[in-house]
Amino acid sequence: MTRSGENGKRGVLYTAILMMICLFCVVALSACNSQKNEPEVSQREYNVYLSLAYPSEGTEMYAYVMLSGDEKNMLETSIGWESSFYAKNTWYNAQDVVISVPSEALCSEIYEHVTEDMYFHEDVEYDSLKIVFRYDTIYKSINSDAERVVRSNGKYVHLFELSEDAEAQTFHLHLTSQNAASWYTMLIACVIIFAVGLLGVSLAIKGKVWQKKKKKSE
Repeated sequence: MTRSGENGKRGVLYTAILMMICLFCVVALSACNSQKNEPEVSQREYNVYLSLAYPSEGTEMYAYVMLSGDEKNMLETSIGWESSFYAKNTWYNAQDVVISVPSEALCSEIYEHVTEDMYFHEDVEYDSLKIVFRYDTIYKSINSDAERVVRSNGKYVHLFELSEDAEAQTFHLHLTSQNAASWYTMLIACVIIFAVGLLGVSLAIKGKVWQKKKKKSE
């Protein structure tokens, strides 16, 4: 058998191997995605903390209900947190969060906690109190149904106004993130295809060189 024939068979073999590898990658990727068709749901309760803020303008003070704070400022009323994680598509995952807040009970506790002397701050008398659930995150990509989203100290602050007239309120967060497994699989597949392609070109060039040398020798 001539060397050019051997090179041809090698090319067919490498092509077949490449196709098998790509097929394996596609099957593996599909298997990973099929495992995430059903959302992964988790539920828990969070303690919340009270933080008072006094704006420099106006006479309305703010009572922020937050997920972190000093132990002495922790409230007895807790909030519900339900998180659903699922594959949005091949390339991206998504997470939906439903925050359940017992507004009536929470506002009632805060009004009992805030005493009359707390309405005075730096020689200013504040005549009203606005209660807000505050969620801080470093991720700009998180969307929500908050009344306002502001940037503060390198964080994105989602502000949800609480109503003492509502027994309960629900708020929503949504996050889309890259599916790292899919992107890495695609990257590996591309590298393999590129490497095999270079090998095929190299073999083809060597075959042509060998044929030219053979013709010259004849």
